[in-house]
Amino acid sequence: MTRDDWLDQFSDELIKLRPHVSHKLARTLALHAYAADAHPRTAAREYHARQQPAAAPAVSAKRAKRG
Repeated sequence: MTRDDWLDQFSDELIKLRPHVSHKLARTLALHAYAADAHPRTAAREYHARQQPAAAPAVSAKRAKRG
């Protein structure tokens, strides 16, 4: 797979996952994430997962009674 093909596939997948991302930004992120030995669509999914907000901590039973 050529570098350009890799970048195109990463960008396409990222735009599917994050439709608000422009093509220019997706290409920039693809350039940053480029790794010849990684699958581009998997790399895009991993990038998307890393950008998700962390889950809120669970509320303890003791704290729930107070609140």
